[in-house]
Amino acid sequence: MIYIIIPVFNRWHFTELCLLSLLKQNFHKYKIVVVDHGSTDGTSEKIATQFPLVIVITGDESMWWAAATNLGVQYAISNNADFVLTLNNDLEVNSDYLNSLLKIYYENKPCLVGSLTVDIKNQDKILFIGGTWNKYLAKYKAHNNIYKSVKNLDTNFEKIESDMLPGRGVLIPIEALQKVGLFDEVNFPHYCADDDFSVRCKYEGFKLIVSIKSIVKSYTDDTNSLFKFTNFTSIRSPLNFSTRYKWARKHTPMPILYFIIDIARIITSQLFKNKK
Repeated sequence: MIYIIIPVFNRWHFTELCLLSLLKQNFHKYKIVVVDHGSTDGTSEKIATQFPLVIVITGDESMWWAAATNLGVQYAISNNADFVLTLNNDLEVNSDYLNSLLKIYYENKPCLVGSLTVDIKNQDKILFIGGTWNKYLAKYKAHNNIYKSVKNLDTNFEKIESDMLPGRGVLIPIEALQKVGLFDEVNFPHYCADDDFSVRCKYEGFKLIVSIKSIVKSYTDDTNSLFKFTNFTSIRSPLNFSTRYKWARKHTPMPILYFIIDIARIITSQLFKNKK
């Protein structure tokens, strides 16, 4: 039994499309859990009316991604789930999505299985297919810089290993949660909680694999494309300095040096984007 955990804060138009795609699965042993942590657009009421089989758990607006997801994960564990699947509400999936995740899991266990992410407006464009991370030089090398389009992937290419996995469609066996615990909502309330969890799982011997056939179609935005000082302080930003420092302190052998290199890379990248 797979429990699909979707934290939601408003954006009903995305949630509705996400749920509609999940209900078309050709694998049927799953339950959908939406954690509504403070929506003001009637999300919970609309789900009750349009999707009565979807479980809604009510959080509060003090929660961010990690705390809301943990609330759903705890519910899944208490109801004897075999797997948890973390998913964002601005994603859509194909009908074979769950089956393809399970196939890769059983062929490679113990592991976590992530999803190939594509741009929903251009579904040949790969946004995520894994990557490698250098914990000394603060360098993340995304595989999608090599594998840029779906049509260029080898048809026999089913999986690729990654050094970390984002929460946009990750199948997690319950034994991984039992071994490493929940998402770290104290250090990483919003960004990096998913990466942190996957890295902790890797430390415990779980492979991190991206399933090429398990595609999530993402609505992307350009929120952090321009240089803004608020990008470095906002909890909503992946560039938040405090979050980056906590990551360095928790996962790198030389935290201060790593943090300095990391911030230098970020500022350089942001200034370069601003000049374009």
